Amino acid sequence: MIVNLSNAAKQRLLFNQSWLYGKLPMDWKRDIVVPILKPGRGADISENYRPISLTCIPCKIMERIILNRLNFHLTEKNLFPREQYGFRKGHGTIDQILYFCQYVRDAQNKKPTNHTITVLLDLTKAFDKVWCNKLISKLFEEFAISGRALPWISDFLSRRQFK
Repeated sequence: MIVNLSNAAKQRLLFNQSWLYGKLPMDWKRDIVVPILKPGRGADISENYRPISLTCIPCKIMERIILNRLNFHLTEKNLFPREQYGFRKGHGTIDQILYFCQYVRDAQNKKPTNHTITVLLDLTKAFDKVWCNKLISKLFEEFAISGRALPWISDFLSRRQFK
C-alpha cells in the first residue's frame, strides 16, 4: 500500500505518475510571484522589479528532470542553433560577443570592400507572453519532441495560477 511507502518512494511514485500520464497536480501549478528589486535601481518604478516565481519544491525537481531530458535530446540531435548562447549551460554573453566579432571579421576578410551593417533588437518583453499552443506545436514539428514529454509540457503550461 502507498501508505506504507517512505516519503522518498511516495515522491518517486508521484513523479513517475506525473510523467506517465502527462499531468501535474494542481498544487504544482500554483506559484507565488514576488517582486525583487533589480540591483542599483530605484524602488519607485515598477519596471525596476524582476518578478520571481516561487514554485513548490516537487515541481522544481520535476522541471529539472524534464529540462535535463530536453537538453540531452537537443544536444544529441544537434538541434541547438550554433548561434544560441543564452539559456545554455557553459555558454554566456562573452561567448556570444566573441562569436559575433569573429563572424563580422570573417565577413570583412572575404570582401574587404563590403560594408558591414549590424541590426540589434531589444527583445526585453518578447517572452512575457508565450502562445503555448504554438510553442507545443514547434516543439513537436521543429525539435522532434514527442512521447511523454509533449503532454507533460503542455499540462505544465496550462491552467497555471499566480498570486
